[in-house]
Amino acid sequence: MRIKSTKGIVQHSLWADKADTEGKIWRDFLRVLSQIENPVLIHYGSFESTFIKRMCDRYDEPEEDSAMAIALKSTINLLSFVYAQIYFPTLSNGLKEIAGYLGFRWSDENCFGVQSIAWRHLWEESRDSSVKEKLLRYNAEDCQALEKLSQTIREIGDAGTVEPTDQISETKFIRLDSDRFNKKSKWHRFTSPVSSLELINSAAQWNYQRDRVYARTGEVKQEHKKRRSQRQIVSQPEKVIIWDSPRACPCCNRSYYKKRPDKSKKLPAYALD
Repeated sequence: MRIKSTKGIVQHSLWADKADTEGKIWRDFLRVLSQIENPVLIHYGSFESTFIKRMCDRYDEPEEDSAMAIALKSTINLLSFVYAQIYFPTLSNGLKEIAGYLGFRWSDENCFGVQSIAWRHLWEESRDSSVKEKLLRYNAEDCQALEKLSQTIREIGDAGTVEPTDQISETKFIRLDSDRFNKKSKWHRFTSPVSSLELINSAAQWNYQRDRVYARTGEVKQEHKKRRSQRQIVSQPEKVIIWDSPRACPCCNRSYYKKRPDKSKKLPAYALD
């Protein structure tokens, strides 16, 4: 838990030795939250919001309409600001990749969420203090990486108030509606004296993606079901019939030299007499 205020930054690491002390660190979390005026909880992904809801159902919940209750119910998921709105040059929208691109580095480059679970199990078996310190440091660095990403998104939002044509060449990002982005495209910007035509043209590619590109959800579309029902089952051939090539023309009865081999045809069982 990383708290930023006008006085500086304070890092809180809450730890439970056993499962039965989980309620204690939850109350400690609420106590720290109560000391902040109008707190705002920022996280990345849906895990934290699901965890907070589970803790509220399992243990004490703040008073309704209090600052803590409002903060717990209105957490900010930074992933919702990144997904389909900000395109970082990374292979995914994971916090590790985006924060790494922004210049943040973890102490252990090979550590991920699954490894932190393994460290927890290792500490429960060995009670090694170095493993505990490693896990606490990893979680604290995750908070620092989230702060780095939050600052970047805020800078992008502040710069978004500037007109697209006024963006200087040193800008680290490009707005999709800016002239710099359109110049890199092989398609020229469509202009028309009728404003509605420009709106239709700008939405044409999104309509195509919506209608033509879809992810399989496990349910087969009706048109696919109809095609499957119309498919005919073709029987495999079970007999081969061979017949000689004709020795004479069927029209004039003129004989000719046999040049072609005998013909054959494979027939299914139900077609045989």
